[in-house]
Amino acid sequence: MRSRSDKCIWILMRALVAIAIIVCAFIAGCERNRRVAESKVDVAELVQRTARTEQLIELSKVRDAPVYNASLTLSDSLDQFDATVRITYTNRANKPLSDMVLHVYPNSRFMVEGDEPNIRIEEILVDNRRADYKADHAILRITLPRELAPNKRTVVTVRYRARVPHLRRHPSDLIGMLTDAFQDLMSGKRQRPRNLGIFATADGLVSLGLWYPVVAIYGDDGWDTLEPSPIGDFFNSEISHFNVRITTPRDVMVVTTGIDGLPRAMGDGEYEYFYNTAGAVRDFSIQCSRKFEAVSTIAHCGSGTPVRVTCYFLPNHRAPALHALKIAAAS
Repeated sequence: MRSRSDKCIWILMRALVAIAIIVCAFIAGCERNRRVAESKVDVAELVQRTARTEQLIELSKVRDAPVYNASLTLSDSLDQFDATVRITYTNRANKPLSDMVLHVYPNSRFMVEGDEPNIRIEEILVDNRRADYKADHAILRITLPRELAPNKRTVVTVRYRARVPHLRRHPSDLIGMLTDAFQDLMSGKRQRPRNLGIFATADGLVSLGLWYPVVAIYGDDGWDTLEPSPIGDFFNSEISHFNVRITTPRDVMVVTTGIDGLPRAMGDGEYEYFYNTAGAVRDFSIQCSRKFEAVSTIAHCGSGTPVRVTCYFLPNHRAPALHALKIAAAS
């Protein structure tokens, strides 16, 4: 057995190794940021590349893009919801498909605290028939009852319940990072989840990014089944169309992607919001709060139709919100 002094030395050595690793990472990050700051970006070239990319988007692909018809009901606490998503999917591959893969991003390893997933699947239907599926963290693989031929459509319905994690504040200073790393090292825990506020609630604000199962991209090598990473832009998706119905407590303000309709009062103190997105978008995000305030202005875009620009913010953010609104309207 180790003596008490040996244990102390062992713990101290582990702590020193952890500190050395974090300091090296910090120095490397500073050096990388310095190089990026010193590099010159040709803005004109970037604009030209973007224009060329947009020209490559074919109308036929947009027309056959996935269509999400979804309904979501938020709890009074705003940290749970029930949802049903019906996905109309067209097989644009040149061969039949025997399965489909969906990304359930809130169940990514780096976003889940503990053993319970943030989204729990209750039922999956394919063309109104129960389907077998296998869930592995963020990857949901569905077995199709029959092969889906090229250019044919199928409708996948996913019913699920979700919990919205309460965001834990992470230290941004070096001392705080060292303290966190030391505590994890001593307790033997794996790296703590880094939610990043994408699918989370904090300070009275609820952020529901990627709250629905997303159809994976099908390429030359089949379905994209890479486990999401918290580094960089961690998700990818096809251009899609959305029709979303959101039910919330009456005193909650909801802000989303798309064109919103007026809320309709329901029983039991609830509102029902209708949101429709006719155009093609990458994702459908929802932000809501009981504390939201809003300011608007009219932006005049040359000879075009005036556009109303609205900025939503929490009460203690009024000054930066007004500044952001001014910049957005002038853009």
